[in-house]
Amino acid sequence: MLLTLQNYCLNVVYKPGPEMYISDTLSRAATPPQSTDTQYRREMVCSLQQEQYDTATIQQTDYLNVTSQRLAQIRQHTEKDECLQMLKTVVLEGWPDCREETPIVIRGYWAIRDEISVQDGVLFRSQRVIIPKTLRSEMLRRIHYSNIGGEACYRQARDTLFWPNMQGEIKDFVHQCSVCNEYAHEQHKETMMSHPLPTRPWQIVSMDLFNHAGKDFLLAVDHYSDFWEVDLLPDLSAETTILRCKAQFARHGIPDRVISDCGCQFACGAFRAFAKEWCFEHVTSSPRHPKANGKAESAVKIVKSLCKRAAFAGEDPWKAILHWRNTPTEGLHCSPAQRLMSRRLRTHLPVADQLLMPRVITEIPEKLCVKRQIAKLNYDRSARDLPELNVGQPIRMKPLPGDRTGRWRKGVCLQQAGPRSYVVNVEGTTYCHNRVDLRPAEKVPSLSSGHLERSPEYPGDTHATEGGSAGEDSSGETGTNHGEAPHSSQTICTPHREEQGQTYSRSGRLIKPRDRLNL
Repeated sequence: MLLTLQNYCLNVVYKPGPEMYISDTLSRAATPPQSTDTQYRREMVCSLQQEQYDTATIQQTDYLNVTSQRLAQIRQHTEKDECLQMLKTVVLEGWPDCREETPIVIRGYWAIRDEISVQDGVLFRSQRVIIPKTLRSEMLRRIHYSNIGGEACYRQARDTLFWPNMQGEIKDFVHQCSVCNEYAHEQHKETMMSHPLPTRPWQIVSMDLFNHAGKDFLLAVDHYSDFWEVDLLPDLSAETTILRCKAQFARHGIPDRVISDCGCQFACGAFRAFAKEWCFEHVTSSPRHPKANGKAESAVKIVKSLCKRAAFAGEDPWKAILHWRNTPTEGLHCSPAQRLMSRRLRTHLPVADQLLMPRVITEIPEKLCVKRQIAKLNYDRSARDLPELNVGQPIRMKPLPGDRTGRWRKGVCLQQAGPRSYVVNVEGTTYCHNRVDLRPAEKVPSLSSGHLERSPEYPGDTHATEGGSAGEDSSGETGTNHGEAPHSSQTICTPHREEQGQTYSRSGRLIKPRDRLNL
């Protein structure tokens, strides 16, 4: 009203309502409403007709950054597309009142029916061109011309092009691109798979070799107490490593399980014979996957840190190791020495004799279980399992250390050596790698009538069983990825059977049908 009155020069004076006799009386005795306001109705009709005329004169094709030949090609293929022709008819004649009355072939456009328009024989969704089915394969190649990722390609195309399931087809097209797969990035990490929880000291022991200050050492760490032993190795032969292991076992006892990497000192016939003679299970992790032996890797990091600081301060590193072994662990309220030996160690600090008396520490397994659950919860927030590989499936292997080309070389999966560990053949050479270092190779895309078909997936359930790829938290609680166990036969990964009737997504997630209410 104020905008309407601006056309007039008025002197507005305020008066209270009781003093406005005429207007107050008229407001109480208003005339009955008329059936129609002819003048107002005529003005509205004229306004709508003018808007329709202005809209009809706008040609979206004039604002498209395409050549006339390309526009004519889109128009020609649109006329040959039965689905788009039916969509064009429905748009011009009007949409049905409910989705069920819409023809099945165009029900995918029901949710955006108010945005679709037809101009000069071309269908638009707002300002985006609806591409016919026969031109989508060519558009996919143009979208992926720069060989960027699927999400980036979709962000580039979503402002100008449209067809149903465009984002999924773009991702499938990028997934089948040989250039992108050959120079792919590292895969995301998988969920944590931990070792069995120990119930007593020195039941499960992890071992690893490391070099510090030009010398080689053997480290053995207990999963129950986090107590580790370090031995100097005069050489890196398997016989010397076995001799140091015998000394550790004679001191603390024979463990039930020994976990190590696939170094030549452990993955040899001499060590297998030693494990058989001393009656313990030897489990190896996937090659070039240090996370699988995370417990030993965490202990090595602690040892190197203590030795470096002691050397910088000019102190004895063995004293630093003594104090570390006698320091209570956060969350467990007892030191590694107390958990292994049931007593505190005497250090340079004054201590009462009563505190040095032996005392068994209880409830350690329960606290270790809670600690692992917290570590797994934090680690799995940004992790997800990868689908299993099938025997004979084409794969690509991550570049080996020292390979500066960055190429994921093609090969074939031969067998499954353990949980998340596979034996593959790449360019005539056999390798054993973790699943995170292997990705399914692309297949030649099959184009039917110019439409990109979805490539078959290789689904697989990855169960959180013993072994597997793992992560490491700050406290050193880690998971593992078991390789081949000496006393267990190798597991062959068999393809999924078709009669299972299950469908999986690209990430390996099982797609379940919707539960509908049957009335």
